[in-house]
Amino acid sequence: MSSGGELSGMWWVWVFAVYSSLSLNPFFRYEPASVELANLLFQSGDYRQALVEYKRFLHYKPEDPRRPYLMFRMGVCYSKLGKYDKAERMLRKALEAGDEDLRERAGIALIRTLFLMDRYDSAKLMARLLMERYGSRPVAAEAAYLRGWCFLNEGNWFEAALAFRRAAEMGKGTELGLEATRLAEGCLEAIRLPRRSPSKARALSALIPGMGQLIGGDIKGAIWLAGELILGYLLVDSVESGRYFDAVLLGAGLGWAHLMNIRQAGRSAARYNAELETRLLNDLRKAHTLP
Repeated sequence: MSSGGELSGMWWVWVFAVYSSLSLNPFFRYEPASVELANLLFQSGDYRQALVEYKRFLHYKPEDPRRPYLMFRMGVCYSKLGKYDKAERMLRKALEAGDEDLRERAGIALIRTLFLMDRYDSAKLMARLLMERYGSRPVAAEAAYLRGWCFLNEGNWFEAALAFRRAAEMGKGTELGLEATRLAEGCLEAIRLPRRSPSKARALSALIPGMGQLIGGDIKGAIWLAGELILGYLLVDSVESGRYFDAVLLGAGLGWAHLMNIRQAGRSAARYNAELETRLLNDLRKAHTLP
């Protein structure tokens, strides 16, 4: 009996435990939900806690007229936290429900999020829509700037230069305009890089084994040259010695080696070009502001 009485008398302990656990959950707090607190947390860079407060406010006040703006802020929080899929969904909702000013801000935030997701085609499309809609406003210059970075990351230097030039024209006299001008010059420098032609490299290696690799700075070309010379010498020796079966095998090996040599020459030239572009792209990323 005493055991049962003790258990029944402990009911208030369980009630208190449940209450305590619920009070730790932001949706069950008794303090009034505050947009001001959420905004302070957002401005201080505490995006995780700001997101909790924005959610809590909308939970209690789903019809608040500031809902589109809060969804925009939530989208930015998600993006800052690396939750890009959720960020995209929230920013698109803000785009649909917001006023003109909010659509501009949400549109730019959406382009940045798509850029971080490596969805460059979607980001470029969104940027083009903003440029067409707000051609004479600062947001259009920012959209063109972001569009240039998309082309840049794709390795499309020509289109990137055009996009940055347009951003520079739209943002003339601003910091963004100056940044876009410098990036456009960097893209033009990339276009003028001393690239190697893969087709010419293959042709050279077809005439002189390994030469296509050597002009691209690949010392393995010397190995190809030595290998084919050795196979050629052994082939001639086999024919002169009457070892025709060996000669057939060596001839097949020499033919295969020559074809692989030609193929490798084109790859060496392409790799040389890619390394040149990668170095320049990394220099641009270090020297300029990423979206």
